[in-house]
Amino acid sequence: MKIAVLGTTPMTVSCIFQFIKKGWEVAAVISLPESNRPLNSVDLKGISDEIGAVYYETEELNSRETELFLKQMELDYIFSTWPYIIKDNILNVPKYFVIGSHPTQLPYNRGRHPLHWLISMGIKESFISLFIMDSGVDSGNILIQEQYSCVCDYGIQEVYENMLAASNRAIGQLCDKLEKNPLYQGMVQDDSKANYWRKRNIFDVIIDCRMRAVDIQRLVKSFNKPYECAVLVYKDNMIRVTDAQIMKSTEGEDSLQRMETGKIVRIEENSISVKASDQIIQLFADTDIRGIQFGKYIYPPAKYVMEEPELFQKLSKYVQS
Repeated sequence: MKIAVLGTTPMTVSCIFQFIKKGWEVAAVISLPESNRPLNSVDLKGISDEIGAVYYETEELNSRETELFLKQMELDYIFSTWPYIIKDNILNVPKYFVIGSHPTQLPYNRGRHPLHWLISMGIKESFISLFIMDSGVDSGNILIQEQYSCVCDYGIQEVYENMLAASNRAIGQLCDKLEKNPLYQGMVQDDSKANYWRKRNIFDVIIDCRMRAVDIQRLVKSFNKPYECAVLVYKDNMIRVTDAQIMKSTEGEDSLQRMETGKIVRIEENSISVKASDQIIQLFADTDIRGIQFGKYIYPPAKYVMEEPELFQKLSKYVQS
């Protein structure tokens, strides 16, 4: 089978090599110019050269130019990890169909930033879904689903690697199915069960000490390296938090309950321990924070946004994709 792969991420790379492992011809790799790539993107030019595929960059996948480029390849399938909507002119290019991928158990949890949501909401397992792309969002017939764990000790990279392993297994199984029946149509999704997750923004990754400690910990894990990290705001400082650990308090239960949220318990070179709504949590920063003149408390972030006019501008530019 002859296929083109669309994408920008490590998952794109993993899928390319899985198709090759199954004996498929990866004829072309389509990516975005570097300035347009989302977070966690990689350069696919070297991979394309390594496997002998044509490498093609485009700012607009749905353009007539890209359509003509793909048509002249005479593809059986296109496989997409593309971060944006794909229109009908591209969906109609291959002989059979475009295969989409989404790391949830469709029809549940369609939409934006699924891995981030899965971790921040404390969902312990999910599925990689491969499906026939149509004009909707993550709504086409399901071809195959493979389970993976969303439990992580450190953060999102662990879950991403679990998802990659599941996608490799799913691609292997799907290749076997399509070689037996190239027109395999899978299973229609039940749209009545579908929900759509929205795009996350900076306000989803700001730590508020009024949250439960476990929710702060999940938030930090959902956006730590290789992403930009959750943010603890203090006055005009944006502190990137790479990890969070819930502490066993030496205070008695009654004393802990009486402690105000946001009270600073301890400051070290690269961490600050504060009272969340229910427990004390240690937040690890990506830099030395001892130069910051902390008071006794971390107040809710809205206080600092109102008092520091430039802070809102900084925050609004923080999460770019």
